[in-house]
Amino acid sequence: MRLINNFTATTFGESKFGHSAERLHFIPGVQGDLWHIVDRQLHQLHVENSQVVLYRCGPTLEKSFNNGEDRHTPGPTRILERIEDRKLKEIFDRFFYTLISNHSLYAYNANDFRQECDTEEKERRVRCVSDSEERFTAEQRCWLHGLFHKNDGYQAPMVITPFRSEGNINKRSPLPKVKGGQLFLIDATISRRARSRPERITI
Repeated sequence: MRLINNFTATTFGESKFGHSAERLHFIPGVQGDLWHIVDRQLHQLHVENSQVVLYRCGPTLEKSFNNGEDRHTPGPTRILERIEDRKLKEIFDRFFYTLISNHSLYAYNANDFRQECDTEEKERRVRCVSDSEERFTAEQRCWLHGLFHKNDGYQAPMVITPFRSEGNINKRSPLPKVKGGQLFLIDATISRRARSRPERITI
């Protein structure tokens, strides 16, 4: 989850990209690799602290995306900006969508992730708040918060359901029904791939 979150924050930026959307948060100090296959092509997402690179694997490694950050610094020193839409489409044509469904009563409480929350100072800078007295909750500063709020037209490649506020699920909210209906609107090309005969992939 953290690898995909940092990849998403690096490409979509940390500022809000919709009036009602919540912002994404880059998590400092995350390291790991995620290998995946899209259209029979092997890809590697490499995250090492501030550095985020998406490789297309073939006879040689081709960088599909490189954020240009230093891998030795825990987190970017700047507020991450959204890259242009044309480039976003190229990048995410080589990625996949992830739905995480966890109905456990104890899962994903932002208060349990306080060590991974943004600082008050960074939150004020990202939100362009000049009042130094204004305080933000752990939930507002937590990376999980941006993944629960899907008012971005489902652009980010990961969503967590059901929606929670401080770890609590509102069972009376109609939102989960709306989300469930939207998930069945699958792109025609994805449907065709699912119905096509599986092929052997050699790596």
